[in-house]
Amino acid sequence: MSGRINVTVKNVQIENFTYGILVWESSNCTILGNNLIGNDIGIALSVSSNNTYTIGNTIIANHFAGVWLYKSIKNTISRNNLTNDDHGIGISVSSNNSISENYIASNNYGIWLQNRSSDNHIYHNNFIDNVLQACISSLDMTGCPNIWDDGYPSGGNYWSSYNGTDVYGGSYQNVIGSDGIGDIPYIIDKNNTDRYPSMAPFNSFDVGVWDDVAYKVDIVSNSTISDFHFDVDMKSVIFNVNGTDGTIGFCRVTIPKSLLRADDGWTITVGDQTIQNCTELEDENFTYLYFTYNHSTQTVTIEGTWVIPEFPSTMILSLFTLTTLIATILLKKKRKGKPQLP
Repeated sequence: MSGRINVTVKNVQIENFTYGILVWESSNCTILGNNLIGNDIGIALSVSSNNTYTIGNTIIANHFAGVWLYKSIKNTISRNNLTNDDHGIGISVSSNNSISENYIASNNYGIWLQNRSSDNHIYHNNFIDNVLQACISSLDMTGCPNIWDDGYPSGGNYWSSYNGTDVYGGSYQNVIGSDGIGDIPYIIDKNNTDRYPSMAPFNSFDVGVWDDVAYKVDIVSNSTISDFHFDVDMKSVIFNVNGTDGTIGFCRVTIPKSLLRADDGWTITVGDQTIQNCTELEDENFTYLYFTYNHSTQTVTIEGTWVIPEFPSTMILSLFTLTTLIATILLKKKRKGKPQLP
């Protein structure tokens, strides 16, 4: 597409072309839920801005790059599966892009930045078993900073090549107690550092839409997570964990405060055991809960004390208006049916 605004490309499969999808001099385009396999470049974004890639683009075995950005700014690349490409994500002469929650695995280069690309925000991605997890062109990137984490306590990326420990917590990682974040930064090169590398992969789960706001819960865990669901009536996040018997599992669960809160304290159970030692962190919008348990197949329940209303406020207002209207009609009919006194 060229020179377009507000175009959506959704649920298509494109194989063995030069470009799977080419966005040229366009803005506000959405590329959603597509399969891009065996092309030279899966998605190419050139001289474009404010494009959003979300939820479920599968981008596999593309010969040069899964996603390539060139002279493009303020785009969101999120929740894509980028595997077995030469470059998972390539960024050239591009800035102020947000790259998050992508699964980037088994590529020659997980992510590549070159040609004075700067101020890109790269966080909450899973970089797994890429030959080079991240590559920064050394000739033309001096003085071009990029941001490799989302601050504390939100955290950075998961790097399968990271070999640090998690004994400490806090924004300086100097407070006794684990928090699911590595104690030492992940060094990409002397000018690029993930200050808060995750100790396990990120998992993101959609929980619903209220008042046109989509909510999700993120879980960092060394367990296999399954059967996730959000129970409004129980004011609870519920999911299963599984791991090798005899080992210690951990979860770091991020819950939006506008979705679920525990003003009187959280109740966390794993199997039939109530967690007594939970590390609770928070920022303006989220609560972060870190806890450990003995591995086996178990159900985790995180119960709060306040939950988002089951019905959005607009729906409640509509139901109230409809109920009032029906009551008024019935009352009029009742009055109309009464005999008139002489």
